[in-house]
Amino acid sequence: MAEAWDQVEAVERDNRLRRQAQMALEVSSNLYERLNALDPGALLQVTAPAHDRVGRETSGAKAVAAGGSVGEQVRRSALPNAALSVGFRRMTRKHSPILQRLGTGDGAPQPLARLIATPDAAAPERSAEIGLLSLDILADAVRAAAPPPATSGAVQPIEKLIHDAIAEAIPVASTARSASAAEGSLDSAIATQLTRLAELTRAGAAEAAPTLAIDQITATLKTRLNPSIRLPEAVSTQMHGGRTSAKARGLTTQGGGNDPLTPVMAAPQFSAPMYRLLQDVHDMLLPGLENTPPNTLALLRTNPGFIEAFMIGLNHEFARELLWREYPTDQRSTYFRQFWDVRGGESDGPDLQPMHDWKDAEALGSHIGGGAAGGGLALLIRGDLLRRYPDAMLYAVKAEPDGSFPEGTPSDLRLPRFTGVREPDITFIGFDLTEAEARGEHGTGWYFVLQEQPAAARFGLDPATTPEAPEELGAWRGVCWGHTAGTAEALASLTHVPLAGPLAGKAIGEPPSEIAWGRNAGHMARITLQRSYRIAIHADALLGQR
Repeated sequence: MAEAWDQVEAVERDNRLRRQAQMALEVSSNLYERLNALDPGALLQVTAPAHDRVGRETSGAKAVAAGGSVGEQVRRSALPNAALSVGFRRMTRKHSPILQRLGTGDGAPQPLARLIATPDAAAPERSAEIGLLSLDILADAVRAAAPPPATSGAVQPIEKLIHDAIAEAIPVASTARSASAAEGSLDSAIATQLTRLAELTRAGAAEAAPTLAIDQITATLKTRLNPSIRLPEAVSTQMHGGRTSAKARGLTTQGGGNDPLTPVMAAPQFSAPMYRLLQDVHDMLLPGLENTPPNTLALLRTNPGFIEAFMIGLNHEFARELLWREYPTDQRSTYFRQFWDVRGGESDGPDLQPMHDWKDAEALGSHIGGGAAGGGLALLIRGDLLRRYPDAMLYAVKAEPDGSFPEGTPSDLRLPRFTGVREPDITFIGFDLTEAEARGEHGTGWYFVLQEQPAAARFGLDPATTPEAPEELGAWRGVCWGHTAGTAEALASLTHVPLAGPLAGKAIGEPPSEIAWGRNAGHMARITLQRSYRIAIHADALLGQR
């Protein structure tokens, strides 16, 4: 129960937020109905503070088009910015003193509506203040005062006049410029300056601003300010950092459905293997265990019907406990789904399927994963084998068509689905194999393999009881303790491998790959490295006669 309450803490926090959001939705919906009843101009004025946060909807999946926010569109339009101010709204409200003096009736268009429809017609005429010249008068006066175009005519070179006066024949290069070039430069300069002056003084030179698309903006405001859309999105993001549904998180909503504002019912989940609860109950987990002698290998068949019945009772009783303690759950969930310990095994999920998905016509035991309804097989090992080799590998290999053990890499190999331990000396390993599959037909079937871990290096010498002559040793893999002592008394007194003795200086192999006794640590490691062993036992040998 302590773990169950730990799991429900986050759910209760989210449910408080959901209930607060439900109240906010109720209040906001009433306000939204009043906004929805306003005319477009009034809606634009009332929602002005939110314009910069509201984007324009498009027909596609994007939420904001290239036009930007509503505030940006209003500022780019011909509608004056002051038209959405609080002061303008107060002056032009219905039955305001100003409108009453102007004599506008109830059926007359409101000032903001006229500004939106025809902004130019509603703009006042520009007039010069008394005593000041208007820009139009000033521009006309400047154009009239511009000098006339220069007249064309030949200019007498001063050099020629001097030459004629003193009558000296001194050659002078001509520096005269064409009249057309001088006139063109002057005209161009005057035209440029006059054009610049006219642009600076011309009234109304700015490009006309576009008319505000009031219908499109109104539709955008009504959609994006709808609390029934915005509130669920905000609540989902705040609770989960995204739109994760309650169903995806292993929870169920009250009354069903997929409303993100509906409080969810917590369903605690426990992944601990439940077979351990049966270890202390006599003959419940491994019946007949007292008849199994030490150092024994045997094949057992699981009982899916019993396992399923036990898990049903466990979930039912725990649901009653949750109800008694007022735990917020609908009692439809399967709290315990794991019977075996599948850590490190080849498992495709929990052992027990969710009970609310079962069908009435399905048999008891058909909802347990791994193996058919008749039950899978488990290899029982009793003894100190796995205590001496705790990193041993266990797996099953399909036999060759002739019944022999496959050489090399097997084509069909199955790893354990689950494991279990019962102190002090019992281990059982489950496989997704039925008895018929394990036996096979016509000599086929499956081998169960116990293998030393190839990556776990082990060093030592083979045992021996009598001395042996080093001359008879043809390969280092056959070296034993008998080769290291010359007499039985010396062999009995050995506590470690002596480097000096009958094997001193002995080398096996051809240079440069020869391995010599006592040459260095690398040579000694290669000599004493023990090969990994593997034991393969056919299922027929463990199951006995058919």
